[in-house]
Amino acid sequence: MDDLVKRGKIYKAIMPNRRTFWIYGLIWSVISLAFLIPGILIVLSGDFEGSIFILMAVIMMATLPFILLREKHKQKAMAWRYAHFTENDFLDLENQLYNAQPMFNTFFLLDKYLFVPGEGLLLSYLEIQSIETIEHKRNMMASGATVVFHCPDDDYSVMVADWQSYLIQKQRFERMLFDKRDERPLPSDTRKQHTIDIPYIHFG
Repeated sequence: MDDLVKRGKIYKAIMPNRRTFWIYGLIWSVISLAFLIPGILIVLSGDFEGSIFILMAVIMMATLPFILLREKHKQKAMAWRYAHFTENDFLDLENQLYNAQPMFNTFFLLDKYLFVPGEGLLLSYLEIQSIETIEHKRNMMASGATVVFHCPDDDYSVMVADWQSYLIQKQRFERMLFDKRDERPLPSDTRKQHTIDIPYIHFG
């Protein structure tokens, strides 16, 4: 059973994984080289405008450690938050994921959690206090969308894959998300704050 859990998408997404860091580093390095090599060739041909490409490549390589550190921090935070999960908990989530359909090729609305595989996020609906949509534009035209989930401990940003559909159905998504949250019972300590203890009075 342990091997089955460790092969699961949710387990691998939220638990620290060195392979993820290697992939991030490889992708970032390839993109940097895509700027660096043409820049060098342009400069060698006598056109110093190629130095702009070289500068962009240097900046990207300089930011790589910060990106890897952010990814490492995010994975550690997720692993710490869900360290109490048992093997059966993960199997239950995997079963839910198997039967779920992704919304906008990005979000999975499970029974108790919002799961975003691409970002390695597993957020309890009760944690999500509010959400914010940032619409990206290029030449005054919509070119993308980022959803920010505001939680007590941090804010989590997610780039939406099918952003065109999301922008059209944004209100529907928000309503579904908060309907899921409202279906969840309040934590025991929160319920206690909203109850009145009636003392037992013995007559006779």
